[in-house]
Amino acid sequence: MNKPDLTPLALLFDGAVPAPLQGPSLHVAPRETPPVTLLAAWPGTEAELVAIIATAGIVLPRVAGSSLRSGDAVAHCQSPGCWLVEHPGTLLPQIEAGIGTATDLSEGRSSFIIEGADAVDLAQKLAPVDFAAAHDPMCFVQCGSDHGIALALWRETEIRFIAYVERSYGHDFWHVLEAESAEFRA
Repeated sequence: MNKPDLTPLALLFDGAVPAPLQGPSLHVAPRETPPVTLLAAWPGTEAELVAIIATAGIVLPRVAGSSLRSGDAVAHCQSPGCWLVEHPGTLLPQIEAGIGTATDLSEGRSSFIIEGADAVDLAQKLAPVDFAAAHDPMCFVQCGSDHGIALALWRETEIRFIAYVERSYGHDFWHVLEAESAEFRA
């Protein structure tokens, strides 16, 4: 008897993770989301929070919309004093209540890989951002999509994006990816 796959990714797709969407110059696939924590500093304590997180070897970017990789960890600055941090294999230090908050969002997010020569074109279909312009190759944007799903896109390299959505919209967003990527997979 086969045991059902009960990983968060499989549960998102009712027990079976779909095959990646492939095209001549596009690869789209769901990915296991590593531990994700939302960090927020109280007013006037940003430097203290940055220093505390640095003890774990993670550098927090200070400019909204930017991202920094520190080993396996990636920190995205959502706004001044607020970061979304992916930290596989890294335990974040305790944040004192007077400095800020740390909220574990690991079970609340789904993420997807979008990569290949057509990744920029697909990302532009998903988000109202001109990714073809001279952007920082590690930019991070949050927006609503035309499909009513809150979306965060991290441009990891020139041709690779990671898309984040709330887990409850993960299955629906996969269908959006299927529809929007169809022209690149023909």
